[in-house]
Amino acid sequence: MPPVNGDGYFTNAKPNTMLTEIHRQAKDRPILRLAKDIRSGKSLEYGTYGTSSVVPDGSLDLEEFLNADQLLVGRNITRSFYNEEIRRALGRVGDMPEIGDRLTCQRND
Repeated sequence: MPPVNGDGYFTNAKPNTMLTEIHRQAKDRPILRLAKDIRSGKSLEYGTYGTSSVVPDGSLDLEEFLNADQLLVGRNITRSFYNEEIRRALGRVGDMPEIGDRLTCQRND
């Protein structure tokens, strides 16, 4: 899939080969359909998709956050807020990651 914003490293020139089959995710995985919808400009509908859920901001309680495998948010300020809330709930006090912390990368460099 092309990058969400800007040019991708491999999309500036005509490719020799184009992959048309999905190889990194199972075709029937809900997260893949949600990703395709986002990239094509569709709005996500709130609901449960397999083991994934699309929920309004502020609708989950702390226990749900702590039990989630991953949290995907749409804005950097939201990511920072939830990272701080989760770390506080886990008793983390420093600014630096500690053993057991989950990390969120802002860039894929």
